[in-house]
Amino acid sequence: MPLRVYVSHTSYVGADGVDVSPRAGGPHSILAPAPGIAGPWAYLRRETARIAAEGQTARARQLLVQGWHLFEEAYKGQVERARAARPELWAALLEREEVTLLCDCAASERCHREILGRHLLPRDGAVFCGLRRGTMPRP
Repeated sequence: MPLRVYVSHTSYVGADGVDVSPRAGGPHSILAPAPGIAGPWAYLRRETARIAAEGQTARARQLLVQGWHLFEEAYKGQVERARAARPELWAALLEREEVTLLCDCAASERCHREILGRHLLPRDGAVFCGLRRGTMPRP
């Protein structure tokens, strides 16, 4: 049976949770975005929010889409290098029945856990099942 992959916020407490957030530490930290790609992405998100607040929403949206594409490609490359460096970690992840990839980003559609779960793990037969509901902290 192929690995079933979900994504969620770090507030998820299920036994299948694997924290891949930049602050996680541990063996799966190699799946967190490296500072060299996470930092520019964080800066771009702040800048697009500022530009949108100034009324330039179309320009902000365009920059965000372009920036996300660059981040996604850089992150995919990072994961491929991590996979080559630690094949046993990747194999152990794929041997599970189910995993929920965790990060503290609020929106999974603009988070590396989505790239990992939707695009990278399925290359090896995993099935992306989407967002685990009911796991975000209440505002």
